[in-house]
Parts: sequence; C-alpha cells; structure tokens
Amino acid sequence: MIYCIDTSSLITGWNHQYPPKVFPKLWKCFEELIEIGGLIAPEEVYHELKKQDDSIKSWVDRNEKMFQPFDDGVQNIARNILATHTTLIDVNRPTSQADPFVIALAIKQKAIVVTQEKWTNSQKRTKIPNVCEAYDVECIDLLDMIMKLNWRF
Repeated sequence: MIYCIDTSSLITGWNHQYPPKVFPKLWKCFEELIEIGGLIAPEEVYHELKKQDDSIKSWVDRNEKMFQPFDDGVQNIARNILATHTTLIDVNRPTSQADPFVIALAIKQKAIVVTQEKWTNSQKRTKIPNVCEAYDVECIDLLDMIMKLNWRF
C-alpha cells in the first residue's frame, strides 16, 4: 500500500502529536517507508513545508525522495479536481496550494491520502476528505496510517 501525505499531517505529527525527540523510532519508520516508495507526496508539499516550518526542514531535505515531481497525469487530475471543487484552494492562504495535488497523486498512484484535515459541511472551503469522498479515494489521518501499518512502539 502507498500513502500520499499532506503537509498538515507532517507538520502536526512533527510538532504536536509525535515529535521526533519523543518518537524517534516512528520517524525512522517513516524514513524506511519512504525508501521503499510507500510514503509519497507531491513536490508542492515539499515547498509548503519549506515555507511554513523551520523545525522540519532538515528532515524534509534528508527525505526528499518522497516528493514526486508533477507530471501531465497528476496535473490533469488536479485540474479536474479544481474544476469541480473550486473552494479547495484558498487563494488568500498559500498553505492550501498542495491539496489538489495530494489528491491527484493519490488517484494516479492508487494511494491512500493521509491528512489531518476533517470532512466539513462548509460551503466556504472544501477540505481534502470531502474531495477524496467524491473521488472514492480512501482518506485517513496520521494515527490511522500508523495503525494500518501495524507499527508498535
């Protein structure tokens, strides 16, 4: 199984739920998953992480292999997503720019989306889980991923 991870899961995991000083083995497991191609993200997540969070930058740089460059397939899927889910990106919030690419990459790779975002009824802003549901893509949070992988610490 392949997991396509969103910026929110990496930042929340790193800073709040599973800080590497407390959970170093978990972050080693993530690195091992990256090495075998089981944990991926679009390159836009890399750019968001570099802009948002200094504390995770060195880990991101060491694990750059996980970040997939855009190709025509991902771009076409992302374009279709944005055509039907126009509020997925908030142009006033530069931190939401990767969202359609996370979903598009997951669709292309038949991956499970990992995000800390929650499904919403809001008409103002569509969230990743809403779009995943519309495209029949499994969407889980970081803890669910850890449990699916049956990791124990």
